[in-house]
Amino acid sequence: IATGEKKALTWDARATSKEANIVSKVGAAAEYGYTTNAVISICIDPNRDMDIGTSTIGKPCTMQREISLSDQGAPVAVKTLIADIDPEAKQLILTIGVENVGGGFVSAGTIDNSHLGFLDSEVKLAGKTISCESSRIAMVDNVGQIVCTTSYSSTTAYTTSLQVTLDYIYRQNLSPKEIEIRKTTLIPQ
Repeated sequence: IATGEKKALTWDARATSKEANIVSKVGAAAEYGYTTNAVISICIDPNRDMDIGTSTIGKPCTMQREISLSDQGAPVAVKTLIADIDPEAKQLILTIGVENVGGGFVSAGTIDNSHLGFLDSEVKLAGKTISCESSRIAMVDNVGQIVCTTSYSSTTAYTTSLQVTLDYIYRQNLSPKEIEIRKTTLIPQ
């Protein structure tokens, strides 16, 4: 099924001879590949931790330690970003928190070969892939996180974009609906 299309499934069934109507429940499960893309504008200030108590007037931006994000319209969303600076190593450390907000189940890989409770990720800063502890995020109680690091060379604050891409298989169970199979009388032709 192509993106955005719908498909109705039909099937023929034969019941053994019954004298009354039959009531039953029918449910379904949907499983599909999904990608969440979150693009976040962030301020990187190599002097953030040294400027505590001083004025930020004249700086192009102010670096936040923690950013809370709204959903991205996907079943799994990037929800938090914690940014730390290691001025001695000239490293930016990003802890990215993700959450399953869709009520289904997430797995990494392909539909034929999936790993339940995991999703794959790629993180880019200013369009360049940065180093993360793993490209696979473990989801525990519908939340997960990944820690990424990159070096910086600037000595002043600047704004750049962070792109987080999450790839996963999503499975949703649709609530069973009660149906009634009615006994009909066939008229011979």
